[in-house]
Amino acid sequence: MDANHTPRSGDVSVASRTQSGAPPPTNTFPTRRPSMTGHPNPEVERTVRDWFMQFITLDPELKYMSGYADGAVVRFVARPGSTAMKFPKGVAFWYAMGTLANTGFKDFRLEPRSELAIASREYTAMAMYRMTVTNYHGTTWAADSLMRLKYDETGKIVDHAFFPGDVDTLNRMLDECLTLGEVREALKAVGVGKAFGIY
Repeated sequence: MDANHTPRSGDVSVASRTQSGAPPPTNTFPTRRPSMTGHPNPEVERTVRDWFMQFITLDPELKYMSGYADGAVVRFVARPGSTAMKFPKGVAFWYAMGTLANTGFKDFRLEPRSELAIASREYTAMAMYRMTVTNYHGTTWAADSLMRLKYDETGKIVDHAFFPGDVDTLNRMLDECLTLGEVREALKAVGVGKAFGIY
């Protein structure tokens, strides 16, 4: 890793998720809430849309982190056994992703590809986005992907699922990151190394 590398704004935003000073959460699988049905609620929909804008623009104040319900699930949905599926579920997902962004990603960008579509009666919202990541091996993963949000009656996010495109390249890019000693030590330091077989 280049010692003179200065993280870009995206690096700082995501990496700061690992710098809150709070101990990392345990790698547990929070219990998902049962499926709900409801009626359109403009106030709740506005809450979800505001949260989405904070997230997709990588709000430097990280206000979107307070938008998760207790026990929320945050996860990749990909092929079983793939590296993407090794990420811890729940808020610990961001400890892993933030650490990778800070130590393993040379550059990354998150761009919306659609407006947020909300299905009020199912308490569900979806949007397309494009993630572009280049690691220090020079491998770039760039793919249009789907983000699905499930939220509760107050607009808090209970399930945040990423359905990435081009999973093969994503896995190769992540595997290369995990060969770097700095990345491995940093993942252990924030308590998520075991998820990736790092002890």
